[in-house]
Amino acid sequence: MAVGFTTTFTGAADILKRLDMFPDEVTALMKSQYSDAARGTYDESQSNVPVDTGDLKGSASITVNDQGNKWYYEVNYGDVTGGSDTSKSYTYSVPEGSAVARGYAWFTELGHVSRAGNPVPATPYLGPAFYSHAEKLLATLAQMFS
Repeated sequence: MAVGFTTTFTGAADILKRLDMFPDEVTALMKSQYSDAARGTYDESQSNVPVDTGDLKGSASITVNDQGNKWYYEVNYGDVTGGSDTSKSYTYSVPEGSAVARGYAWFTELGHVSRAGNPVPATPYLGPAFYSHAEKLLATLAQMFS
């Protein structure tokens, strides 16, 4: 003779409702954490960006692209403002001919050689801020999901 058992679940509708809410709550929390990281990156980079004329510092922006379950935040300098290209173009010679660099944010961040041939040292402002806040974001996300 087979021995069986019966299990009865009550409140299934409530459980399903809570499961449906879970992804929205998690997404909202993650968006909040990403927004905080972008804002922190922006603020820290603004503190470290070199100021000559103030154009580079004034060109900074945070772009939010939110398409529901696909979203990201960007901290931009110099090249893109308000979704349109507002940068100056610089043409310089390379062994293959010439190249065009748009804007000067990367020249400042990474360093370059001047038109006179003199090295201009890097003045990193965005990279260090990004790495600092990316590490904090990853630690926060790991804590949320562990």
